[in-house]
Amino acid sequence: MRNARPGLPARRLVLGLGAVGLPLLAAACSQSKDSKDSSGSSSSRQSATGEPTAVQTTMGGEWVSRDDLISPLPQAWDTWRAVDETTIELGFSSGPATCMAVHADVGESPDAVDINLSVGSFPGAPAQCPAILETATVRVTLAAPLGDRAVVQSNFHGQGAQAADAG
Repeated sequence: MRNARPGLPARRLVLGLGAVGLPLLAAACSQSKDSKDSSGSSSSRQSATGEPTAVQTTMGGEWVSRDDLISPLPQAWDTWRAVDETTIELGFSSGPATCMAVHADVGESPDAVDINLSVGSFPGAPAQCPAILETATVRVTLAAPLGDRAVVQSNFHGQGAQAADAG
C-alpha cells in the first residue's frame, strides 16, 4: 500500500514554487500600484496629412503611439471594438509602459482595414525592465468611416486574420 503523504520531491517542488512565485507576485502588485495614472487623460498624435492617428493606454499608465521604437517586433492584437465611425480600439498584451511602446500601421481599402502593431523599447527606456505582462489598448483613427469593412491584421503568417468585433 502506498503512503498518501507527499514525498520529499513533492515538498521541494511546492517550496520552490512558493519561493519563486511570491516575490514575482509582490513585484507585479507593487509595480501596478506605483504606475497608475490618476489623471485619466489621454494624448494623441495629430497628423497634418489626414493619416490615421493612434492613442495608446494601458492599465499601468498612458502611452502615446511612437515612430521611434528600438528593435520593434510584430505584436498581435487580441480584440477590437469600434468606438465611433472612425475610431477603432485594439486590445493587446505587452510589457510595462515604462519600458515598452507601440506603433500602429494602418492600411485602408474599400473592403478592409488592416491594422498591424509593433512593440519595442524606446529611447530613454530603462535598461532593466520587470517581466510584467499588462493588458493594453491603442486607439486608431481611420481616414474614412469603418462601415462594413473587415478589420484584419496581416503581419502574422502573411494572411489577413480577421477578428470579431468585441463591442
